[in-house]
Amino acid sequence: CTTINSRRRSMFGDNQQPCPNTQLTGFGGHIMVYNSGSKGYVEGVELVRMGQTNVIGRYPMHFHLLGDRCDDCYFRDCSVHRSYYRCVSIHGTNAVQVSENVAYDVVGFCYYLEDGVETYNTLSYNLGAFIHTLGPRIPYGEGQKIPPFVQSEQLTLPADVSASAFYITNVKNTIIGNAASGGWSGFAFPLLSEPVGLHRYTTRLRPSSEDQESLSLLIDGNTAHSSSWWWKHSAPFYFGGTLYYNSDGVLEYNAGRDLTQPKRAPCKKNKCKNTTTTNTNSSCAIRENYSWCQPYEQSWLRVTNTKAFLAPGAGLNSWNGRMELLGYECHDCGLVLEGLSTDGFWADSVLGVCRTGVPIVLPNAKASLIPG
Repeated sequence: CTTINSRRRSMFGDNQQPCPNTQLTGFGGHIMVYNSGSKGYVEGVELVRMGQTNVIGRYPMHFHLLGDRCDDCYFRDCSVHRSYYRCVSIHGTNAVQVSENVAYDVVGFCYYLEDGVETYNTLSYNLGAFIHTLGPRIPYGEGQKIPPFVQSEQLTLPADVSASAFYITNVKNTIIGNAASGGWSGFAFPLLSEPVGLHRYTTRLRPSSEDQESLSLLIDGNTAHSSSWWWKHSAPFYFGGTLYYNSDGVLEYNAGRDLTQPKRAPCKKNKCKNTTTTNTNSSCAIRENYSWCQPYEQSWLRVTNTKAFLAPGAGLNSWNGRMELLGYECHDCGLVLEGLSTDGFWADSVLGVCRTGVPIVLPNAKASLIPG
């Protein structure tokens, strides 16, 4: 059992790292809660220069492979700053509370759901700001597509090239009242057609398309600003980017609009649950969800009471449909909303305040054509 509960307690890493000319040598301490029966209760703690850059599992705070055994665990009312790698990772663990924390000056994704199997966790009223990307270059381009990035010793998670404050690989969690500032995007919701990392062969589900509406899901009251400066299709709220294993079995990330991978297709039933194959080329892993999910089983991803501002491109971008956006404000963005899909996209109670003088233009598709 790990219990650190004191407003006067601070933990510091090496103040000589990272070296002036590289971001890959930051070496600090880390807190890990792991093994069967372990519990973690951390409150009111300052973590400074913690984490080890580009080293998997070495994060300032890490709930590691606890399954459902840590449902009363928490990391709350803490601060993380000058972090060499992330803020808090929830890895193979469910029902943890991460609440009312402040994170600033962080390398890589900050609030991090690691493999895509993490569910029923609560991320509430946290702040993530001044987020730094990793990798050979930042994803950018003029069109909708960006060349993919491949996992390497210098980039253990290829998605870190587009690091943001919040990395939500599975929306079957409560994401409420959080704020993001800076980063390639503010809130990243990448598409995973199968779990990654240690859960690649052990858990049969599609993190981006399974059991979403019928279970506890709340993405509400979140705010993001001052991000998405490198690519006009990125956004403070970015429902895009695909993380998958390529034909060589190496993890690969496509930050842009990827038409080669399955779409986000919410379904009320887990169509992979009863399969037993461990072949990553199986139809469960890569098949379009519509061939499994019947119309009466389809659900929608709902996002409510969201606010974005100060972005050169869209305030919110989703490359997929079957999404409900209810109560959305966008201020001083180049585009209020970008949603490209033939599957239907519902937006209600939207306020856009721009300084461009460009008139509002609505899509001409009829609601009667929206499936589901």
